[in-house]
Amino acid sequence: MAIKGLSRLVVAEYTADNNKVTYTNPQLTEKMSEYALDITQTEDNPLYLDNGIAEMDNGIFETGQLTINTGNLSQETSIRILGIKEKDFTVNGKQVKELIYDDKISAPALGVGLIELHQVNNVDKYKGIWMPKVVFKIPNDSAKTKGKSVEWQTKEIVGTVMRSDEVSETSVHPWKNEAWFDSEADALEYLMIKGGKTAGGK
Repeated sequence: MAIKGLSRLVVAEYTADNNKVTYTNPQLTEKMSEYALDITQTEDNPLYLDNGIAEMDNGIFETGQLTINTGNLSQETSIRILGIKEKDFTVNGKQVKELIYDDKISAPALGVGLIELHQVNNVDKYKGIWMPKVVFKIPNDSAKTKGKSVEWQTKEIVGTVMRSDEVSETSVHPWKNEAWFDSEADALEYLMIKGGKTAGGK
């Protein structure tokens, strides 16, 4: 089996009330070219007895870094994932939206999901991946001038992956969930439900 594709970036608003977590307003956002999830965990701590390992205190998740390359980062997505304010601005009689980057920016915690496309025994399978609590950082800006041919340039956004506040019978502070599906549509529905969509609703 091997990974051969990536699609469908979903974000939802995260709210914690003690150990109960809820998500609202799940939405598809930007198209992606690449993503990476880098995990940091504590070191394993073995106990050696009689010249061998008798017990093992396994390392646990500490934090993660989620890096996503998108084709673009729209104003709507920037407002949502970074907590940026906007105001109306008029230019030559035309009204536009101006984003304000200032000292009051406060990026919200979000649930974030995406879909990996895999090929398993010559059959396409879709893995829905849900990260329960992510806080994005303000992205860096860069651009190159257009030459004789177009050199495509993508936007990179980076978020910190944390443990969720959730404590339940089935999970204790989860930091990633995943499930496999036979279709992209089912994998997307999984992410939307994780993000708070209810049956027959949004």
